[in-house]
Amino acid sequence: EGFSKDMIRETGFMQLGNRYHSEDLITGAYNGIRFQRSDVLIQDHRSNGKSSYTVTYFQGRWITMSSNKHFNFDLQLIQAGFGYTQKKSSIFTRATDRRHKVEFENEEFNNRFTCYCQNDQEAFYLITPHIMEALMNYTALVNGKVMIGFHNNLIHLAVETGTDTLEPSLWSPLTYEKDILPVKNEVTAITSFINQLHMERNIFGGTN
Repeated sequence: EGFSKDMIRETGFMQLGNRYHSEDLITGAYNGIRFQRSDVLIQDHRSNGKSSYTVTYFQGRWITMSSNKHFNFDLQLIQAGFGYTQKKSSIFTRATDRRHKVEFENEEFNNRFTCYCQNDQEAFYLITPHIMEALMNYTALVNGKVMIGFHNNLIHLAVETGTDTLEPSLWSPLTYEKDILPVKNEVTAITSFINQLHMERNIFGGTN
């Protein structure tokens, strides 16, 4: 079981090809924040009858986190090197769905991430200096490029790794270093992200 293609499509954050697969869904809660993670593979396969090729748009982990705060507008943060996003910044995009580029006062953050938003005021309200630091710390904990999206009360974290996780070998015994530690590190990255954002106490958790 995994995330449906319709869920990814509804965010409007990624290009979607004609091949989609998702599995290894994990659901949990930490400090009052519900989260889900799943492996996701998005590809586009083309054939002209004589030859064929497949382009991988995304392979890695997709994580969602709940929020008690409603986002009135979509916001997308793309780490340098993360490809095949759907920015919706074109003039051909419907005006109500269109995003535009915005920069923050933190030059280091701007160098690491490109932000596309629908509303500048909400972007500056959501992406505070503390949250910028938390996002930069999160990217240091994960092995891959990251895209962060704010959409419909959920925070989406897409981590492009180019690999399938949670797939222990059928031919060799489980080991801590090879099989257990990577899972532990992934869970630690999620819980550390929640701690650093203080989701359960202020902006996202809605409590003091």
